[in-house]
Amino acid sequence: MNRETTLLLLPLYMLNMAVDDDRLHWSRILHPRTLAVVLPLAAAWGLWQIFIHHLFAHNASELYPRLDWNLKSLVAPQAWPQLLSACGYLLLFVVAMRRLLPDPRLRAWLWLLPVWFVAMFAFGILIETRVFGELLPLLVASTTLILEQLLLRRIAALRLQRNAGSSRRQNLVVISEGEFAFADSAPIRQVAIMRR
Repeated sequence: MNRETTLLLLPLYMLNMAVDDDRLHWSRILHPRTLAVVLPLAAAWGLWQIFIHHLFAHNASELYPRLDWNLKSLVAPQAWPQLLSACGYLLLFVVAMRRLLPDPRLRAWLWLLPVWFVAMFAFGILIETRVFGELLPLLVASTTLILEQLLLRRIAALRLQRNAGSSRRQNLVVISEGEFAFADSAPIRQVAIMRR
């Protein structure tokens, strides 16, 4: 983790600390307890960067803005397939289906995507596949959980359809919001649509 993108762990920590009661509270992003961790770490990162740039001042640096390169990539149709295939096409899927994520922390962590995009648009080259490496674990875990929710909904719908005309319909027991079961079978988890 020696890349500058490790700095993205700070907003990730801030988002994580702002989740309570199964929702993201934006007012808690700048809570003093959170800032007591984030500000010293950001200062240490900044001091380290100053030290490194001073120590190796005679060497060429890779840390320079690449806005012109990325703007050219956005308007060039031949670059669009590469941009859209980022993270194995999972990026668009997760953003579109994010409401199905059952974990509020994971939903909150997705707010890191705009922060990442601004940082990469300024200093990365978006048509390089390697710049998306930091997002892969988050997007793969999110995709897996979203597909699980879709599968559970489908199973629940098929089970209800199969039993719609039978007497078992009267045995339907509501366990809690989003969970139900037939009195003589195992419960079906989390099939309700998230209302956030």
